[in-house]
Amino acid sequence: MDGSDNWNEMKISTQEVGSFWEFVFHCPGCGNSHGFKTSSWPMPEGLNEHMQGRFRGNNWTWNGDFEKPTVAPSLNVQREIGKNEKGEPLYETKCHSFVEDGNIRFLGDCKHELVNQTIPLEVF
Repeated sequence: MDGSDNWNEMKISTQEVGSFWEFVFHCPGCGNSHGFKTSSWPMPEGLNEHMQGRFRGNNWTWNGDFEKPTVAPSLNVQREIGKNEKGEPLYETKCHSFVEDGNIRFLGDCKHELVNQTIPLEVF
């Protein structure tokens, strides 16, 4: 933050997910939170294969600003849509966005009404 410590304007927060914490922001397109972790976080023990995938090669950078956050690379939130012939889960993109200078830029493969729009992040 800019030194004013105005926590009422936070656009990024933290959330416990099982045995680890991640940074989160509210997505108005999906109506829930999306999370990311930075590269300094170690792989927690006991995660299933899908959750391990969130740690392997999926590390984001964040500018450290709770009011005007920038996160890179993009966040691609997926949902399970079924199983393949081996019984392994199949996923599709639900929401794909960049968080830049306190705004969410929704990409063309989003599955909600904010596709291809840029809007300010909401206070968390």
